[in-house]
Amino acid sequence: MGKALINFVKVNVDAAVVDNKTSFGVIIRYSNGFILGGNAGYKGDQISDGFVLGGSTGYKGDHMSMEWAELSVFIEGITLVRSLNFDKVIFESDCAS
Repeated sequence: MGKALINFVKVNVDAAVVDNKTSFGVIIRYSNGFILGGNAGYKGDQISDGFVLGGSTGYKGDHMSMEWAELSVFIEGITLVRSLNFDKVIFESDCAS
């Protein structure tokens, strides 16, 4: 899917599990592509790189399956978009599981 519909925001979510380590990323863009916010994490530690807004502090330090990681990052996306008070939202993930 390309850009979000006009007056919608698009939330892209992704997660990875490698060697019992889980990381995730969430990015929110307006329909013109402008980045409104995002969040990223690795195990239980939040990564802060200047554009991270809202959301939680990342994942538990426990190992999780790829399916649970993808579900968790989707919930993280919902949490972040709700904290920014958007109500017209399109979610996108590349999860094949």
